[in-house]
Amino acid sequence: NLFPGNWFWTANVLFALLLALAVRRAPWYRLKDGEQLNVWLGACVFLMVLWSIKTGLRPGLNFHLLGVTALTLMMGPELAFLGVAIVLAGVTLFGGAGWQSFSLNALCMGLVPVAVSYTIYRLADRYLPKNFFVYVFVNAFFASALSIAAAGLVSSGLMWLSGAYRGTYLAEQYLPYFILMAWSEAMMGGMAMSMMVAYRPQWVSTFDDALYIRNK
Repeated sequence: NLFPGNWFWTANVLFALLLALAVRRAPWYRLKDGEQLNVWLGACVFLMVLWSIKTGLRPGLNFHLLGVTALTLMMGPELAFLGVAIVLAGVTLFGGAGWQSFSLNALCMGLVPVAVSYTIYRLADRYLPKNFFVYVFVNAFFASALSIAAAGLVSSGLMWLSGAYRGTYLAEQYLPYFILMAWSEAMMGGMAMSMMVAYRPQWVSTFDDALYIRNK
């Protein structure tokens, strides 16, 4: 009830197009490896649990960590977006969200953080030194913080534009909490990626240990 009905239809069309594009462009060959498939599915299950641990102020104003940056760095943007769709379907199935707003949630908590995370990775890969610490602090810590902040900003903007909540209320009572959430997200994403690139670099599609570590 927070959004007009035509918003849901628009979100459904956009989500369907992006989902079809992700299915078409996803590197499915990677999942032919049983280990990679188990990693992807295991990450999805972990995010389902993570997203279920949440709190909120009022309807639609909920807080929970995302973990999408780590999934994007591990699997690439297409499989990450598809993974978010699976995660959101599981959370919604168990009553954690409404089916009517499924596409809107997928765009805010999937498309936005995946796009932010992958854009930062591409920019860092192009302009910054290929160094282990650059990868961890920029692609994992910084991108994780910025991705959840962007998701919160977009969600707030949509609720303001729809008239669900006043802009002043969102600016004073909702958005400030994302500063704390961004720090927590950065710590979680950074620590997770530090462990994986150190001990399981084969799980991270965007990391090449020969390029980032061995030749340094």
